[in-house]
Amino acid sequence: HVFGPSFFKAESTHQSRARRHRIISPKTIAAVSTMDSGYKATAVANEPAHKRPTPDDLAAREPPLPEVLEESPVPALIRKPSGVADDWDIADDESLYGRPRSAARLADMFPPGPGGLIWHAELVSDQWTSASDCDASGCIKSRRPLLPVRETDFFASLVKIADGRWIFSGKLNGWPGLTCLELRSITILEQGLTSVSVRRVWDAIQSPDQKPVFPEGQKHARATLWMPAWSALGWSPASPGFVWWFMPHHPRGERFAYGESMMMSAIAEEASVEAKVVRIHSIAHRYARGGKPETTKESMTWHSLILLEWDHGRHCTVVELATLNGVGGRRGKSNWYHDKLEHNTQLYKAMPPEMIMPWKGHFAELRCADVDANSLEAFMAYMKQYEGPTLRFLEPQVQHSADARLWHRSRSDIARYLLNYMGRDRRYTEHARNCQSFASDFFPFVAGKKDIRPFHQANRLLYQNRSHLFLYDPNQFEKPLVKDF
Repeated sequence: HVFGPSFFKAESTHQSRARRHRIISPKTIAAVSTMDSGYKATAVANEPAHKRPTPDDLAAREPPLPEVLEESPVPALIRKPSGVADDWDIADDESLYGRPRSAARLADMFPPGPGGLIWHAELVSDQWTSASDCDASGCIKSRRPLLPVRETDFFASLVKIADGRWIFSGKLNGWPGLTCLELRSITILEQGLTSVSVRRVWDAIQSPDQKPVFPEGQKHARATLWMPAWSALGWSPASPGFVWWFMPHHPRGERFAYGESMMMSAIAEEASVEAKVVRIHSIAHRYARGGKPETTKESMTWHSLILLEWDHGRHCTVVELATLNGVGGRRGKSNWYHDKLEHNTQLYKAMPPEMIMPWKGHFAELRCADVDANSLEAFMAYMKQYEGPTLRFLEPQVQHSADARLWHRSRSDIARYLLNYMGRDRRYTEHARNCQSFASDFFPFVAGKKDIRPFHQANRLLYQNRSHLFLYDPNQFEKPLVKDF
């Protein structure tokens, strides 16, 4: 597995470690650069504290996200995995510390071996405060991208299990998806005369017998943790596959499903209907910037999506590739629904807690969203309604339209193709593995067309058609190396 212990020894110099260290300190803040559907955080030394990025900077493409949500129960269709306690509601923003599970239970939940997705928590002293990350009473706000947590809360939630590993058990910074993580290291930044370096004060490999503690005399430190190995393949061990489908118009009531469980749950319920795709469209648009002038890069950044029309004529389905957890990590905000700006969207209510965690810009997910529009004309009218510099879309346009020629094209067939595609390659890259490359793979696959290329010329340079990925069992092929960090 690519996330093995050797990963933590890969850096050869202090400077390379410092470039990847994202802890906020009096001399180091995180500056954000926006990519085509994700975000990268980089450390910037010697910035004044008042210039620290705000939540608006971290989500530059979208309106500000609300800090308080109303109650939103999880639909009965979704069963919480064993790693999520029954009393943790998806809309409960409160962090949970100091009430860890037993060592024996955690050992069962987290088998030894290489980990999965890697996360970095910003450990801060009990006296630390921040105008952007704390409320008026000094309490740390929940569900922040950089995962701030006070030293007392963090170490009160650590449990040493029988094999010597230290496991965090709680709800880290209020994120329901971050409940069981293995601590791998604690590091601090040290400012030299001309450079910043990273010093490890605790390491799971180098100092396994030493108890992890908060560095004495420090206000900030960074804790590196990883989730179980299955997290690199899906949102739960029982349902691998970074593909989800929101079905508000399901014949038997609203449904939400993800991963392999899509083939056995809500989609299987609809098997008797046997709806089939009859038309497919590839659509492109740029993102509105809240009235701000577009940069040169933003004027060249186009998002591509697929619209599927069904023979029942009740609704269409938007299919798009984007960054992992980009919806769950942003409170269920979706451009495809009118309620995007509400505190508690319908999509967010439907999402299970294990999917609510910060986004990761170098991993991808496939999103399927059934929308109210039942034809291309109705969908383009919807986009027109939200077109404008202060709204959602700029210059929406149809790139390709065609009849669906696939013989097997039911909802379950489409879900299977998408799971195969994501199972072969989990990467998201700005230039070669993105929304435009997916649309250029999926449209010709369904329509039986050739010579389909990405919308923008910049994405055509490295594009190679990979429509064959939809057909084959991904577990029988080698997969591209994906490193988390």
